[in-house]
Amino acid sequence: MIGLYVAVRTFIAWLWLRFCRWCAQPLRLVLKSNEYYHKIVIIGDGFAAGFGDWITMASSGGLSEYIAHEISKEDKIRHKWQVINRGIVDTDSSQWHPTSSTKYFQSVMSTPQLRDADVVLVVVGSMDARRKTPSISPDQTLRNIQAICDALRKKGKRVCVGSLCHSDVVTECDGHRSINQALVDFCASTATDAFPVKITPDLSTPVVRRSDAKAFDGFHFNAKAYQQIARDSMMVLTPLLTAVEWSTWKKQLDGVKYDAALYD
Repeated sequence: MIGLYVAVRTFIAWLWLRFCRWCAQPLRLVLKSNEYYHKIVIIGDGFAAGFGDWITMASSGGLSEYIAHEISKEDKIRHKWQVINRGIVDTDSSQWHPTSSTKYFQSVMSTPQLRDADVVLVVVGSMDARRKTPSISPDQTLRNIQAICDALRKKGKRVCVGSLCHSDVVTECDGHRSINQALVDFCASTATDAFPVKITPDLSTPVVRRSDAKAFDGFHFNAKAYQQIARDSMMVLTPLLTAVEWSTWKKQLDGVKYDAALYD
C-alpha cells in the first residue's frame, strides 16, 4: 500500500513540477545570451529537476530556483543570470549520454534558447544503481557522465558535475561513494584544460543525509535540502560565473582604441 501511495504521488508530483516549470520558464520567453545576460542550464535526473521540492506556479523548482536566488544575493556577480531547469525525473546516465536514443542531451543542446548557455550543471547517475534491465555498473555510470561532460566542453560550455546522492541502501551508497571519488579525480585531471570540469552540486553532503532532508519517497530531497545544496554550490559557482563575466568585459576592453599620446 505504501508503494502504491509513493507511485501515485510521484506521478502527480512530476506532472505538477512540469506544469510549474512550463509556467515559470517558458522557452519562448528565454532571451538570447549577450554580454550582460547569461544562462545556466541544469540537466539530469530528478535531483536536477528538483523533484521533492515544494513548488508553486511561480517556481522552476529545486536547484534552479535556489541557485538563482543565491546568485541574486551575491555582490561579486554583476551580470544577469538565468538558471534553467531541464532535469527529467527517473532518468539515468545512459539516457543522457550524447548518443542515446532518448535524445535528451540533443534536445537540450539543439534548442536555440538553451544551446547558448555559458554554464551547464550535470546532475545525473544517482538512479543508475536502481536500474535492473539493463543494469548499469558504476564504471559505466562514470563513463556516461564523462562522455556528457566532454561533449559539453567541446561545445565551449563550462561544466559542473554533481556528485551522486547518499543512499540509505548500503550497496548503493558504496557504489555512489566510489563514483564520487572517481568524479573528483576526473575533475582534477581537467584542471589545466581551457574549460576544467568543476565538482558541484554536492548531493552527498552530510546535512542532506538526515531523514528530515528527504522528500516523501525517502530518496529525493525536500526544499530544505535543495536550499542548502544551492548555498554550498556557490563556493564553486561564484568564481566560475565571475570568470564568465570577466571574459566578456575583456573582449570589450580589447576592442577599445585609445590615443597613446594621452598617457605619455
